[in-house]
Amino acid sequence: MVEGDVSHDQITRFLSAQEYTSKDLWQQVKSTVRSMEREDGVLILTIPFKRKPGQMKAN
Repeated sequence: MVEGDVSHDQITRFLSAQEYTSKDLWQQVKSTVRSMEREDGVLILTIPFKRKPGQMKAN
């Protein structure tokens, strides 16, 4: 959707900066989603959780 304009690390930093509600996050992406919206389309988000080598397991 963003064609490489936004990196995983940029998103991680953004989400780590403060606590966000679903409303906060929707406000951030709404205009982009709406610009691509189609009557017959769906938006599928995947959030893979894969630890980097050497990363500690969260307790």
